[in-house]
Formats: sequence, structure tokens, C-alpha cells
Amino acid sequence: MKYTRLPETADAKSPAGADIRFIMDGPTGNMIHSTVPASQISRATRHNTVSEFRHILEGQGQIWRKSGATEIIVDLKPGQF
Repeated sequence: MKYTRLPETADAKSPAGADIRFIMDGPTGNMIHSTVPASQISRATRHNTVSEFRHILEGQGQIWRKSGATEIIVDLKPGQF
């Protein structure tokens, strides 16, 4: 059984500029904590082999999503999954 504490400092930077803290990894995937700087606008990215799940802890923002012909902009708020 694994457990961990969130590192105080970032382990890495994402290509979009977010601070990344590695939380846990396993044979089928991993979990990270990401902090996006205020007012940051990131380039849209398409993942072919990665599934992302988000839980918003604080702050607010928006994310653009597209699947096939469907496009939506989702407001991100604390407590949202």
C-alpha cells in the first residue's frame, strides 16, 4: 500500500508552464498535483494515450474540450471534478 505527502516544491514544469508535483505512480498510471499560474492561457493539447482527471482545489478558470464534432467550454471551480 502506497502513501505520500505533497512535496513543498515543484518536481517539474509542464510544457504549458504549470508546476508539477509527482504524487504517486503505479503499473497502470500516475497521479500528479498541478498548479497553474494566474492568468495563464495554455495551448490546447490532444492526448492519444493519456486520460486526465481533474479535481479543482482553489481558484477558477475555464477549459476548452472537444470530442469529435462537439466542443464546449467548462467553467472550473473549487470542488468540481
